[in-house]
Amino acid sequence: ITSLIGNYYYAQANVKYLTNSKFVMNLFRITAVAMIFIGSQMNLKLAWNLADLTMAFMATTNIISLLLLGGIVNKVLKDFNMQQKSGIDPKFN
Repeated sequence: ITSLIGNYYYAQANVKYLTNSKFVMNLFRITAVAMIFIGSQMNLKLAWNLADLTMAFMATTNIISLLLLGGIVNKVLKDFNMQQKSGIDPKFN
């Protein structure tokens, strides 16, 4: 149950970040409730396999994002270090 609540919270925060549309948020909530109901009715092995598949998709998406954002992170880190060595409080734009 705690994993369900935690994953719902993370997903809701992401949907809210992407859009402030009440329609999209309500569609997300309805979909989440439907998935919980469907998941509770299906074969346990299938439910775990689907959970593993979705977690693998999220991990793959995150790894790709990290690789694509690596250059930006290096630029920001160099700027941060330069500002810190100059004795100023680091600021970002």
